[in-house]
Amino acid sequence: MTDDAAAHYAAHETYFREEAWALIAPGFTTLDEVLEVMIELVEYDDDNPTTAARAEQIVRHYWAHRKAELDAPGPRKPSDDERVTRAFVSLHLQGIVAKMNAGFDTDEAIAECESAVATTASGPGFVFFHGQDAARLAYPGATLYIGYGAVVAPGPGWVEVAEKVANAAVAAFREQGLDAQWDGDVDHRIELQNVVWRKPLPT
Repeated sequence: MTDDAAAHYAAHETYFREEAWALIAPGFTTLDEVLEVMIELVEYDDDNPTTAARAEQIVRHYWAHRKAELDAPGPRKPSDDERVTRAFVSLHLQGIVAKMNAGFDTDEAIAECESAVATTASGPGFVFFHGQDAARLAYPGATLYIGYGAVVAPGPGWVEVAEKVANAAVAAFREQGLDAQWDGDVDHRIELQNVVWRKPLPT
């Protein structure tokens, strides 16, 4: 293998490992789902030197590694994922649609939340974090960004309701002992700082 070929392989393998870990560590994706996504990633990329067999080997290695991490005692009790879950339950009980790992990005998350609002006749708004936000939780000390919105037409009324939803969310997170920061601007998301995520792996 030439130096260029070795560098090419190493770069792809590093990228693949990072993608696998970002899917596994947040705890929202089953082992079979991770394997399906990552094997498709190598099979449909003609420029990727990683084989399907190697992809499966890497995924299973990181799955076992994450399981071992979670079997060891965590730094906080209850863990931050439990605190976030409790805050989302609290918001739900207030009539606010609250979704974790909703969609891939902000547009998909908002569409999913608005659909849930329409289906359940909930109000006054919604709170969420999406798949890209969840991927950041693969690493300790992460900042988890929380989005929110109002179930009214855009305008002054939307701002007023969105502020109420955001303030309710900040209060729910802080009640659980999370470091929730928001500057009061409805164009900015809420930040949960220094999150150590230990959500159990799904079966």
